[in-house]
Amino acid sequence: MYTTKCIQYAIKDMSEQDRVVQFYICKFGTPDLQKDIFHPDCMTFNLALLKHFKNHDPLHLIGVIKEVAQDTNGYYVTSQLLPNTIGKDTIIEYAYGAINQHSIGGYIRDGYNEGDYFNITKFELYEVSSLTHWAAQPATEVISFKSKSVKKSLYLEYLKNII
Repeated sequence: MYTTKCIQYAIKDMSEQDRVVQFYICKFGTPDLQKDIFHPDCMTFNLALLKHFKNHDPLHLIGVIKEVAQDTNGYYVTSQLLPNTIGKDTIIEYAYGAINQHSIGGYIRDGYNEGDYFNITKFELYEVSSLTHWAAQPATEVISFKSKSVKKSLYLEYLKNII
């Protein structure tokens, strides 16, 4: 059964000029609100087929996944946001903190129950999503940017260009 798993973590890195954002898609050893726990080395995926949507909507492709990697905290992706309207809007939403949660979609292929928790040892990843709504993982951190801060004037300039 296809499932989605949501998390709320800090953006790992972002370059506004290059439209590149890095964010966590799961954190190891921390149960989400659905009582699932991801383990290191659990993700399988085909990078060429992996998609970056907004709110799990396949009609809202907002980026191209360049990398999926793990560190000691969990898995994260590097995505280049598209230079289309929704990609530009997404950069602004990241800059203002409107997007600070992410989710994944795919299939749980293996795992085991331990008390009230389900430990995911193999997850087949098909998509990641930037969310404008709430995620299953309530932990939150401050978003930081690699480059200069976005100012409201950037948004006003952007609006002038599309109106």
